[in-house]
Amino acid sequence: MREPNEISDRIRGIEAALLSRIGGDLKTRIALSEASDEVDGIATGINILLDEIQLMLVERADQEAALETAKRALHRDLNAAIVELAVNPTLHSGRADAGLQTITRAAVDHLAVGGCEIWLFAEGQLAIVCRAAFAGERDARPLGLSLEAADYPAYFALLGSSRIIDVSRMGDHDGFAPYWGTPLIPARVGAFLDSPVRRRGEVVGVLRIQHFDGHRDWRPAEMSFAGSLADLVTQTLEIAELVERERELAEAQEIAHLGSWSWDLEAHVHWSDETFRILGHEPGSVKPSIQRYLAQVAPPQRAGQPNRRLQRDRTPLLHESPDHPAHGGRALRQLLRHPGPRCPRQAGSTGRHLPRHHRVGPRQEGGGGQ
Repeated sequence: MREPNEISDRIRGIEAALLSRIGGDLKTRIALSEASDEVDGIATGINILLDEIQLMLVERADQEAALETAKRALHRDLNAAIVELAVNPTLHSGRADAGLQTITRAAVDHLAVGGCEIWLFAEGQLAIVCRAAFAGERDARPLGLSLEAADYPAYFALLGSSRIIDVSRMGDHDGFAPYWGTPLIPARVGAFLDSPVRRRGEVVGVLRIQHFDGHRDWRPAEMSFAGSLADLVTQTLEIAELVERERELAEAQEIAHLGSWSWDLEAHVHWSDETFRILGHEPGSVKPSIQRYLAQVAPPQRAGQPNRRLQRDRTPLLHESPDHPAHGGRALRQLLRHPGPRCPRQAGSTGRHLPRHHRVGPRQEGGGGQ
């Protein structure tokens, strides 16, 4: 940038050149002198303006750098929150409602929003039911509240085709304006983020993050966070279903006095609760191992050809178990039961047999078999 003095010197140089050409006429000299003073003022003003512009550009660059730093910090903090939430024991406890409530609290805490709700479809997907809700110091909506899909067709159609539904200014959004002030979008909601919850490719519900009393421009990191929370809802529901199935299996094994054990090829051995009982132990009272299992199975059973092959090269179980790597699994599994007939081959099977049954009883010196 040129200094004012430098510009003035250039102007005076031009003036001298002009004067030499016109022969030094007095009136012309006076006119040029006055013009020179005026130009000096203009040049000074221009330089001041340029300095101000330069200062504004520097400030803007600083602001953009600070904003970018804040964005990275927000993204990092929300990612850390998702990781922390993903390993939260409540989400893995099998208690779906407790896990969902934990997710809603995390959303409110980390996004500093008014509330968060989780709605799941009722059977037939004709309505959604509020399963979890948290609104900080305000009153949350009652759990069990049901909304009929037929009353909000445009909204439910959008759920099936969206990853995130983001509304920053509720009053300016034509698509949802008819629903504002209804049970779907209460009047106190000024902005919201909705993320559909999916299981096996199907929409099974929605997680809603709500900002009360005014608009809010949602940032990309916040929208990504909402999507990740919806994924954790899916995980929580699937874990709860798995825990319930395991509970039912354990109950069925106890009724039938039938146990199972598994042994993966990295030497991790698992016994079901009923296997512990069949072998004379309380569940979890001893560490499961192949050696302990074989020591408590009657010798005639262990002396059979299948068990000799098991100890030599594990071939029979690898062949007979549906968990063999060739069938998409890694574990070796067998079933235990008290004396009774061997499990029959499944009708209509493709050649796979159910795992062999082993009678468990006091050690004997001979005879018997499977």
